[in-house]
Amino acid sequence: MSNHHFSFFPFGVLYCLTLFAFLVAYMASRFMLRRQNAKQPMIDALAVLKYRFAVGEMSESEYQKLKELLCK
Repeated sequence: MSNHHFSFFPFGVLYCLTLFAFLVAYMASRFMLRRQNAKQPMIDALAVLKYRFAVGEMSESEYQKLKELLCK
């Protein structure tokens, strides 16, 4: 009687490793996108703050206070 499990075993390991590699790549891409998107609102808020200061909607002391608050 031949051992059929030995001939199947390497392909099973390769299949599992491939699935694991895809899972790691998927999780890494989600992590990077989430990190990139987390920085975006702060950049937008700073741009709005700079614009409001530039057009004279706020004083320099208000600008500095809000900028420090956003950059923490």
